[in-house]
Amino acid sequence: MPLPAGFSGPVYAYQTFHVRLGALPEFCEVVSALMKASKNDPGLMKMDLHRELPWAQSLSNDEFSLFLMVQEWSNPLDLEKHVTSAHAVRFGATLPRLLVVEPSVSIFGSELTLGELATLSTAAATPARVQSSGGYPEADDAIPPTTAPNSVASGLSSSLRSTNSGTRSQSASNTALPRSNSRSSVLSRSGAATLRQ
Repeated sequence: MPLPAGFSGPVYAYQTFHVRLGALPEFCEVVSALMKASKNDPGLMKMDLHRELPWAQSLSNDEFSLFLMVQEWSNPLDLEKHVTSAHAVRFGATLPRLLVVEPSVSIFGSELTLGELATLSTAAATPARVQSSGGYPEADDAIPPTTAPNSVASGLSSSLRSTNSGTRSQSASNTALPRSNSRSSVLSRSGAATLRQ
């Protein structure tokens, strides 16, 4: 998908990793290698890794530990180049055996200003005019894009799901990780008690 009209500026990639406790040493090794190799990637402004702290509603348990990687890129094209780099593909190929669920990936644009929040609120409160074909809002009703294009997110997802070259993608392989779409699904798949949302 091409970049949305008017989109420019940095993009932020947020990835979560539910790392099996037994695989923690290998995860630390491969994520360190990724971070070191990525330092030279054009457009990388920041790449940080955070580990979830224990608290009353933490997802981490005695089977896995939750990590969050935060990346800031000067533009979407640099992020797209990164996810196809040898070091990112290598990192993605190791993940299936280290994680309890497939990593989640979200791509965001720059932070919203108070003015943009007001515009978003007004646009959301106004009933959108709908085209007669397909039910999509008309172009002049569209909210200005504030997130990276889907091509970046899908590229990042597919890079993380890819296995060794010459094999099927992870989502189609025998070792496919379950997808995590909610707190309860993560806990359920990990064997932990399911919490109500």
